[in-house]
Amino acid sequence: MRKQNGHNLGTSPSYEINGRHYNCPFELTISVIVSKWKMKIIKALSETSQIRYGELKRIIPGAITHKMLIQSLRELENDGIIRRRAYPEIPPKVEYSLTSDGLRLNAVIDAMSAFGRKYLVNGKSVVTTSNRLTQAYI
Repeated sequence: MRKQNGHNLGTSPSYEINGRHYNCPFELTISVIVSKWKMKIIKALSETSQIRYGELKRIIPGAITHKMLIQSLRELENDGIIRRRAYPEIPPKVEYSLTSDGLRLNAVIDAMSAFGRKYLVNGKSVVTTSNRLTQAYI
């Protein structure tokens, strides 16, 4: 039991999902989206119902490597944020889309973008870019 200033605070709930332990829902959310690329992937997928790998790699801002994109996509798929659909074709055709959890998480990213836009307006310097997807972030 935790104590603060001599008072019993009770035990903190803990959560386990996919064999990983979290102290609170916030910690879980952060573990799902925090990486250099995951939020960009989610944002890109939110702009279309489904997208093929090559197109996704092309529209993500920054120079994501094949290895990092595949790793991030696998993690998001394992977390239930995206859906991967492979077609039995030659050459292989794979499409990605957001799950219902991914759509809800996109709302969190949109809220973060809104905060960023307001933060920029309040006197912070702004650097603009012509990249279509990057513009969606600000």
